[in-house]
Amino acid sequence: MTPRGATPTPRAVTPRGIAFSTPRGSTPDNLARGATTSRGPTPDNLLPRVPTPDQLLPSRGQTPDLPRVATPQAEPEIDIAPLIRRIQDHVFPRRIRVKEYFVDYDPLKCGRVTRDQFVRAVGLFGARLTAAEVSALVLHCTEMGRQVRGPQDVNYQKLCMTIDEVFVTQRLEKDPGHDVAKPGALLRKGFIPNAVEDQERLEQVLHKVTLLSRTRGINFRTFFQDCDRADSASLIVPRRSGKVSLEQFRRNFPFMKADFSDVDVELLVQRYKTCDGQVHYQALTDDLNNGIVENFDAECPQSPGVLRPGSALWEHDSLSALEKLRSIVCARRVRLRELFFDFDRLRKGKCTFSQMRTVFSILKLDGISEEDFDALYDLYKTEDNMVRYMQMCDDVDEAFTPKGLERDPMAVSKMPDRAATQHARRNKMAVTPSVLQAVEDLQDRLAKLVRQRRPLLRAAFQDHDRVRKGHVTRSQCMRVMHSLGFEMKEAEVALLCKVYCDLGNKQEFNYLDFCAAVDDPHRYADTAATKKFDEHSCRYIAKQSCSASQAVKPSRYFDMEGRIVPLAGSRW
Repeated sequence: MTPRGATPTPRAVTPRGIAFSTPRGSTPDNLARGATTSRGPTPDNLLPRVPTPDQLLPSRGQTPDLPRVATPQAEPEIDIAPLIRRIQDHVFPRRIRVKEYFVDYDPLKCGRVTRDQFVRAVGLFGARLTAAEVSALVLHCTEMGRQVRGPQDVNYQKLCMTIDEVFVTQRLEKDPGHDVAKPGALLRKGFIPNAVEDQERLEQVLHKVTLLSRTRGINFRTFFQDCDRADSASLIVPRRSGKVSLEQFRRNFPFMKADFSDVDVELLVQRYKTCDGQVHYQALTDDLNNGIVENFDAECPQSPGVLRPGSALWEHDSLSALEKLRSIVCARRVRLRELFFDFDRLRKGKCTFSQMRTVFSILKLDGISEEDFDALYDLYKTEDNMVRYMQMCDDVDEAFTPKGLERDPMAVSKMPDRAATQHARRNKMAVTPSVLQAVEDLQDRLAKLVRQRRPLLRAAFQDHDRVRKGHVTRSQCMRVMHSLGFEMKEAEVALLCKVYCDLGNKQEFNYLDFCAAVDDPHRYADTAATKKFDEHSCRYIAKQSCSASQAVKPSRYFDMEGRIVPLAGSRW
């Protein structure tokens, strides 16, 4: 028992965990060696019983209690340059001067602090760095030399000068003519996507996302904006930052699993993942909208839409290049000569082949093919490989006014009629008389059905022609005829397309000419005056006594001027 008011003697612990009292003025080490204190030798009964080495050894079949020593693992090397750029990205928008956090630990202004002080100062200015990154930064700033005395061996001054380069250029007094960059010019602009291992598959995924978004009309950004704009969004991600968490990105991804697998989504996450573990969906949206994936060589099925070469003959095949050009100029009423003068300042009447193509491109003469350009060049080529555009314009202008009209004052010039512009507007297929007769028979049968049922034939075709071009596709023509009750076979539609497909292909059907031929109100005007149409037999049989051409009787109540005819015997 320790008397009241006395100081208790400290107790030491032996290697076997045995506690003992230490006399005043002695230490456990001195007691273990049998040393004496300043007051005299220590009695034997106060000495601890220290076990011998034989007692410390384990007995047979017993495992010694050895301390567990952690196996050192090789830490991955950390690049310092990206680490400093992250610190600069943090301090620039907040206008933080890093040196102010180290000055309090350096009263002698030597530019160095201890390692613990360095770690504490880095944590004060708010840079979110891991323990491994801080250790790498400490190791990078540690100095060794004669003038360096521990434990202040971490040079913070050079680090602060490197970080402050984002605000101002250091040591300009040594280079007065140096071009000073604006503050923040060294920072990276926006988010930089990460590199992934499977780059080829990532390109295919981005290309597929772009195609599906454009095809289905999907605005990729709107699916994630609620996650960073809601009232509770600040608890998870910064508000209006263009970033979402990993769970939010996977949950709000606008495509189904049938379109993209989990591996594809994980590739997108790896590429657009930020340093704080979030996904930058705004950078992904910008890449999709800016066409960054157009340069990717992703293998996707394509359909160029090239028509198969057929054996049919068209009217333009028998026309020369000059006749096609004359017909197009007459139809559009364009002037060729004035545009050629811009390339011929000296009025020599000649130009190059590329200049001729430029004039035709300005006038949008789309009906001239490459073969026609070559034919015109061969027709008006000079010895020095130029084009006689003046002679070509004279030959084209003959469609408006004959040349040399002043020599014959009595001659009458005709304006271009419908036949002059026929080849510019139409390109019909050359058919045989037997095909024409078969088309006439089919038209007569359809005309009788139209006269009997009186359907709105033209209105039905116009439902498929919103811009009123006067043409529908071949499949649309068959759909309209079936919807009106005209059961037509594929061979019959193909027979009509040989006559009414007049744009140089077999797909665009001219329904205006077809309706005029089948549903013509004057088609049976002469027949109606002499015959009567039988609806049951679909033919004209008996002679009609009251024909459609019979004179109209005058009204009994109104005269020719529209006034009321008074009754006989009336006082008026």
